[in-house]
Amino acid sequence: MKYFILTSSILFLLNTAFGQSVNFERGDWGEIISQAKEDHKLIYVSLSPSWCESCKSFDEDVYHNKFVSDYFNSHFVSIKRDLDDPVAKEFVSKYKVRSYPTHLFFDQKGNLVHMFKGGMPANIFLDKSEEVHDPSKQVFTLKKRIKDNEKLTYEEYLNYCIGVFDLGLEDDRTTDLFLSKLNASSFKDKRVVNVVSHALYHSDANAYAFEVFKKYHEQIKENFPPQTLNSIYSKIGRNILGASLKENNPLMFEKDMYTLKKYIPVENAAVIFFELYPKFYLSIGEDDKAFYSIQNTFQEVKHYQTKKIVNSCNDWAWYFCENSEDNERLQAALSWVNYGLSMADSYDLMDTQAHLYFKLGMVESSKSVAEKVLKHYQKTGKDTAQIAFLMQQITVR
Repeated sequence: MKYFILTSSILFLLNTAFGQSVNFERGDWGEIISQAKEDHKLIYVSLSPSWCESCKSFDEDVYHNKFVSDYFNSHFVSIKRDLDDPVAKEFVSKYKVRSYPTHLFFDQKGNLVHMFKGGMPANIFLDKSEEVHDPSKQVFTLKKRIKDNEKLTYEEYLNYCIGVFDLGLEDDRTTDLFLSKLNASSFKDKRVVNVVSHALYHSDANAYAFEVFKKYHEQIKENFPPQTLNSIYSKIGRNILGASLKENNPLMFEKDMYTLKKYIPVENAAVIFFELYPKFYLSIGEDDKAFYSIQNTFQEVKHYQTKKIVNSCNDWAWYFCENSEDNERLQAALSWVNYGLSMADSYDLMDTQAHLYFKLGMVESSKSVAEKVLKHYQKTGKDTAQIAFLMQQITVR
């Protein structure tokens, strides 16, 4: 079996190197439609700008692959257009094309039935293109049926959601309808995992996807990859608390924090709270509460020895460096910076550290760090105004 797979892979590569090419027609759109009707084929449109380097690689590696060219020449009337072409301009505008290459598929009447985007290996492109002939997987065919109030099968809803998400489009109503059809066993399907993950990335406390998350939390923890789970926890937390931030409502913020604590692991929650809890209090002018929220969450989150709070350590330390003369708060800010530096090398953190040393009267320490930061900024072309001014103050002192 291993020999067969290896041999097949080599053959695929050889056919890329020595195969023929997809035949791209040159006629206008009306002629292309007429030819598709006559040949009883779908129409394939490749939008490939001349300036697009990945499009050039795709052309060489995929369109010249024998397996791809044989299939496309047998099943599609194909055209490839640059963006200065009138047809391309119309499609880019009408279908909101933002990345290239983009692959569009039309029926014999010129109606868009399917679309996907991006460069990919020839075998994956061929697999995705073969699926175009299945109406249950044609995103825009399914979209029209939904618009016409037709009921889809479970698989059709799933295919539609996958296609829509791949294109970077949103259809919350249909996504929610699909999510309502899930049960505990659904999460064993990797395709469902991908759809639910995408929906959760865009969820706040009021989203139906968050209700699904709460209802099937155990199944999600069991079936989702750890990295995906961590990303979901992070996005949900920031989306939910971010919405509370906009409202400037302490009760709403506290309620959302309580909800998150129930469904997000302690470490993930601590990281999110360290970032957003102080931001909430600062947004309503409560510097004292912001400081104590940083101190409290910092004591908790540093226990996990995580790099995820490094940027927040610098943000909060710099804020109090600029806005406080209180020695206790400056010492606390220095401890946040020192923790950040123990987790990651960062000249931004060192910059803040140098300023804090100076404000705390630790002039020699400030000078030592500031000199390193200034030298690095000069070498990398970063703005040196603030650190240079600090050096002047140190010299005067």
